[in-house]
Amino acid sequence: MNTNDQPTPESRENPLERMRRLQTTQRAAVSDRVAKLHSAYIFSDRDRLIEERIEEMIDQCLRVQDARVSGNRVGRLAEARPLLVLGESGSGKTRSLVRIFRRREEFGGYGTPGGDCPLVSVDVPSPCTMRVLGTATLKALGYPITRELREAEVWQVVPGVLKQLGVYFLHFDEVGHVLQCNNPVEIQKVRNTFKALMQSKDWPVWLILSGTPDIAALTLDPGDEQVWRRTLPLYIEDIELAKDAELVRNAISGLGRDKGELDVSHFFDDPSIARLIHAAINRLGIVIELIQDAVENALHNGAKRLETRHFAEAYERRTGCDAASNVFTQDDWEKIDPRLALRRRDGELYAPIVDERVKKRRRRK
Repeated sequence: MNTNDQPTPESRENPLERMRRLQTTQRAAVSDRVAKLHSAYIFSDRDRLIEERIEEMIDQCLRVQDARVSGNRVGRLAEARPLLVLGESGSGKTRSLVRIFRRREEFGGYGTPGGDCPLVSVDVPSPCTMRVLGTATLKALGYPITRELREAEVWQVVPGVLKQLGVYFLHFDEVGHVLQCNNPVEIQKVRNTFKALMQSKDWPVWLILSGTPDIAALTLDPGDEQVWRRTLPLYIEDIELAKDAELVRNAISGLGRDKGELDVSHFFDDPSIARLIHAAINRLGIVIELIQDAVENALHNGAKRLETRHFAEAYERRTGCDAASNVFTQDDWEKIDPRLALRRRDGELYAPIVDERVKKRRRRK
């Protein structure tokens, strides 16, 4: 090949521009509506409850800081407290928290490096050890890590960085990943570290721990009930047709009618809402995603009305199910378990690898 034929850096087409050039006219035409659709947020009572807990933490933080100045840090003014936001995967807890963090003026600059925000979120890696957790915390704080730090080194550095940056609140998202090691010693280290951060006389830090319900174990120290007694738990419940049908209708209206500019009246009856809730295994976050995907399908197909078939297509793409296992096309949809939707052509279930690992652990016990 003649080297003279190779494109120069100046002549190379930007990959994003190439994708835009090759985008079909139909997809480009609805691109703005799809962007608005996926950035939309559906407010619910659970958001109000979480925000109330956050406000309580802010108030308590101010009281403790005032007590530090006056030298009267005693009793409940002596340390910070943890907030547990518990919910099954897909319940929408993380998105609710992030939305609250971004809209609260107290947390201005949230998510922006060097944004002078008193709250920082840490995405807990999986699998996770204390060293990994400490490293992730330092990275979230913007601390430059030039070499691999040992566990003890990491957690010696973290408190000083928190104080230096003026961070009073630490949010650990999916903190249950630290429980995956199934090592009582490691789990106790996490408890002790969290307790030390909150009880620091120099710089107490308020913890917001979000994850599946099993993270409550992090506050249940067999030898010390102090953390459990001071914990503020908030459980995000699954949704049900009887009490949440109107919430789901509001979501369909907000996403389908307001953002997608579609007629959504065809999917407003209780049986349709019941199917949707069942397909989403009663998790609000999954309900929202299915609605968004169905609306996007309708837009790309040039439809003017949101219909059951758009949800059926969205569900098939999400789960990989066959026609006989699609909640939105079968009369006996209540008998279908959406968690087991991925099937072979011969009808046999795929065996998830994770299930085999769980079985092996159980056998070892």
